[in-house]
Amino acid sequence: MSPLPPETFECIPPPFDDLVTSSNSFKGLSILVNRGRSLDLGDVAVQVYYGTIELHLRQPSLESLLAQSKQWQGIKLRVRDKKGDIIRERYVTFGHINGSYAKLKEFVISLALPEGSWGIEVNLPNERGKWLVLDEQLNVVISEKATIVTLVDSFSRDSREPKYFKDILKRVKNSITAKRELARLGIEYGETSFVERATKGNYLAVKLFLLSGMAPNTENNNGVPALVAAVKYPEILQILLNAGADVNAKDNDGVMALMLASATGNTTSMKLLRSKGGSVNERTDNGSTALFLAVAGGHYDAAKLLLLWGADPNGRNNAGLSVLKLAELRGREDIVNLVRNAGAKNK
Repeated sequence: MSPLPPETFECIPPPFDDLVTSSNSFKGLSILVNRGRSLDLGDVAVQVYYGTIELHLRQPSLESLLAQSKQWQGIKLRVRDKKGDIIRERYVTFGHINGSYAKLKEFVISLALPEGSWGIEVNLPNERGKWLVLDEQLNVVISEKATIVTLVDSFSRDSREPKYFKDILKRVKNSITAKRELARLGIEYGETSFVERATKGNYLAVKLFLLSGMAPNTENNNGVPALVAAVKYPEILQILLNAGADVNAKDNDGVMALMLASATGNTTSMKLLRSKGGSVNERTDNGSTALFLAVAGGHYDAAKLLLLWGADPNGRNNAGLSVLKLAELRGREDIVNLVRNAGAKNK
């Protein structure tokens, strides 16, 4: 058996801290353990083994893309499990990249994945919405040598599905076969499961649920509509909206997707939701508007967009707190000036 990867390797999905949580998807416990720790569960022995991966990214215009990126966060890397759920999404920064980026036509990222089947997707700087994906799931096994994976693309196309996603969808002829494919993926059929898949960015499962006849406005047991749950992932929002989801649907706290996108500063999702009729001045049960939530989160760009769309700069929540006062309390002078210039007042 090969040793565990050195600490200099990036572990995906990190962090593997000690965590034991109950799960509704199967009987027992879901366990994630740190590579350097042991976990005692009575007479149950637990070991996690990793395979090391070298991910080579090749793109003809890579050097020019980097030159255009003045504030580059790194390569955005997604890992999907065998169900299609996104289990980790993060930026891989300079410290995890071999070589000097200014002269590279290729990146080599070293990472470690637990044994099993994984989907890998990457997004380069200035290429928001365009992902390079492995067409087939990567089967990770323990080996003395790292598995080398090469991705080459011109990045001339928008977000695309991996081939194995397309192959599954081609097999779907009706609602019965859609449910059958969900079962093959190990996904329980039900309303809560549908919303959970939306939350985890699983557009394959979301499509299969919709093809099976699941309503796009379905809510989970906590009253959260699929559209609100999916706000982190514009591609899922697009699928649900195309299927007829109510863009202004609210959860049990009166929160809409546009509000949540504003609260998290997700301007891509905000623009999509607004283009489909998302209401700017709706309020949550506690009286918060999308602008109030954007300011609370310190998201200048989100607040600016909302004001351009006609958000009320003098809105107050049920406690009487104004948008301007909130910005002042947050100590964000730039946002204070933004809302003042839009006509905000504390009186």
